[in-house]
Amino acid sequence: MKRLLAVLALVFVLSGCTTIKGWFGSKTDDKKATEPAELTDITPSVKVTKLWSANAGKGEGRLGLQQGPAVADGRVYAAAVEGGVRAFDLQTGKQVWEYEPEKRRGDAPGSSSGQVADEPAAGEEETKAAKRARKEAAKLAKKAAKRKIEWRFSGGPGAGDGLVAIGTLDGQVIALDASSGTEKWRAKVSSEVITAPVIGQGLVLVRTNDGRVTALDAGNGERRWFYASELPSLTVRGNAPVTIGPGVAFVGNDDGTLSALSLADGREVWGQAIGAPEGRTELDRMADVDGAPVLDGTTVYATSFKKQTMALEGPSGRPLWRKDNGGAGGLGVTSSLVVVSDPAGTVWGLDRFSGSATWSNPALARRSLTGPSIQGDYAVVGDLDGYVHWMKLDTGEFAARERAGGDPIRAKPVVVDGILLVQNVDGQITAFGLQ
Repeated sequence: MKRLLAVLALVFVLSGCTTIKGWFGSKTDDKKATEPAELTDITPSVKVTKLWSANAGKGEGRLGLQQGPAVADGRVYAAAVEGGVRAFDLQTGKQVWEYEPEKRRGDAPGSSSGQVADEPAAGEEETKAAKRARKEAAKLAKKAAKRKIEWRFSGGPGAGDGLVAIGTLDGQVIALDASSGTEKWRAKVSSEVITAPVIGQGLVLVRTNDGRVTALDAGNGERRWFYASELPSLTVRGNAPVTIGPGVAFVGNDDGTLSALSLADGREVWGQAIGAPEGRTELDRMADVDGAPVLDGTTVYATSFKKQTMALEGPSGRPLWRKDNGGAGGLGVTSSLVVVSDPAGTVWGLDRFSGSATWSNPALARRSLTGPSIQGDYAVVGDLDGYVHWMKLDTGEFAARERAGGDPIRAKPVVVDGILLVQNVDGQITAFGLQ
């Protein structure tokens, strides 16, 4: 004890005005270690121009849907939780059409017809719980009769082959004519749809929150097949959009695997672990592949919440390389690089052919980054404060920064014809160009 007191006294003498709290750590230090990194001033090396901004309706807020726009044939298609689906001109942002689904009378919860539970027959005893349930059902039915219930869109639209498809939080899929916004068909799937449907090769592929992929006929919405994967006990909120290749669909699963499915019948052609679900707790074992796999030529690239990124042969699933850098938000691929952002907020540039890290940028730590996209010679990510960051592909250094409103950006930016689009959780869409 005397020796300890002597040591502490020596610390006071040597540290001058420094306190023991500073020597052993403090709550302030702990707080700073968990707060988003502060942005420092940068000297832009490229001029970013805000081309236009538009609103898609009431955004996702805190639902974790990662709603983003889709682009096809010179039009931008966007949706929000409430507000329908809207089409905008890619170059000008001018709204072309708006779709608001026909509203319908809502059914009382627990009843398929909207009828309220009957009162008990004469002489029949009613428990307090049953009485409360009956009264609550009557109250909800009365409210539903007075108002009309709208579809709640989720996950963003998919577009292609003259079609726009969007899912809802109650498991509906609605297909629209891309040129006019006219509704073509509706279909029911097994669970909420929190990622954008993918359209191609005569199918609409819908990923639902219960681990299923359902293939619907693009012409009439009839189900062709479905594929089901087993869900872990704990997963990251979100699902990987499906990526379509010639005769095959690549699906990132919540257990950290990547599956190649035959488009003909949904049969699994091969499966490969991207992130191994290892650890002592369910939290440690989270290994979701929640970003869309990227198919470039015959090579498929995928990344997982376990910070592991892989390159595989598309036809066989044979691994080409695996590296311990990555995250659940997806990746960007160039002729020489694979760019990923990890859960800690570090952005990595990996050699496309070996996976070796050529650079890293840790300056955006804990800023809840989106997956990276590629615009020209730059990698681009969005963050929790609505900032968009451009980084040089050759060094990873910051080249520019702009803000797209004050709300978080959750979905990976979209780049088409040199124009970058981001959608924040308030439903605002912003288009940026480079000069």
